[in-house]
Amino acid sequence: MHWGALKRLLLERGGFPALRHNTPMHTKLVWSFIALSGPTPDGNPAYEDSYTELAAATPGSPAKGSKSAFRSSCEEFVQFFDNRRRQALTNLPSTPAQQREFRSHRFQNTIFQEGTELSRALESRDTGFLSADKRRSVDNCRMACLIYLNLIMAEYGVLSPATENYLRSLQRILDQDDDDSSLTAEHLLWTLLAAFPPEEHYKRIWKMCRLVAVVKCARAHTWVAVENALRTFLRAPESVAGLEAVTSGWNREDFLTEVQRQEGTDEVAALFHTRHGADVPCSEGCQICALKPATF
Repeated sequence: MHWGALKRLLLERGGFPALRHNTPMHTKLVWSFIALSGPTPDGNPAYEDSYTELAAATPGSPAKGSKSAFRSSCEEFVQFFDNRRRQALTNLPSTPAQQREFRSHRFQNTIFQEGTELSRALESRDTGFLSADKRRSVDNCRMACLIYLNLIMAEYGVLSPATENYLRSLQRILDQDDDDSSLTAEHLLWTLLAAFPPEEHYKRIWKMCRLVAVVKCARAHTWVAVENALRTFLRAPESVAGLEAVTSGWNREDFLTEVQRQEGTDEVAALFHTRHGADVPCSEGCQICALKPATF
């Protein structure tokens, strides 16, 4: 069964919220949706009220409701990005006292810095995979991890005890993993989805899914720019110049125009697969790749 058919089944049953009492299935399907699906402006199971999405995803029905829902997701993304940019700017350590305050938060100060295990998993690099589907899955998982961790920062606050505790717990989970292979974006995403009590972060997971679906509709250079900015936000830039270097080209209106340029799936899916090297949309003739975390 390809993703398009599975997505329709999910929408008919209430989307991801309907799986909140089946944690293993919820985790597997969310991971699959992020890693394996292409752009989905015509229906998204991550909406908490999926009735308009269901109407649009049903063959032969009008797509008006889905267009409105997708546009809401686009607005949700630019609000998220602008909020993180403001947080990064507000928390720039501009005085010695602020620099000491930042260094006192051990995990926020070190966990995302270049060279750490987590940083390597979040870096864009050549995986060596020949399969375009596998390369695309890695890209999707990496973007999802960046968005999810930035959502944590946005929700808990930069330099807050809650953020420090979350990152401490995440590092402990990664350290206790008995898999001796290097951490990958695919495995990290699985950990973020499965390692914490689901009742505490369901809504954050669904929001992350919606935001990833928006970025999948962006052009290649925009995807890269968003990635670089989200990485920089996590690393807490130490100067205005460092922040400006990754956000100077950001324009919310241009972004909205770009991701909403085609409300239908054909052109968006074609551009997505051109960017990642695949030939066909995931919902048409999908060949679901076997790339999964070891714990999948």
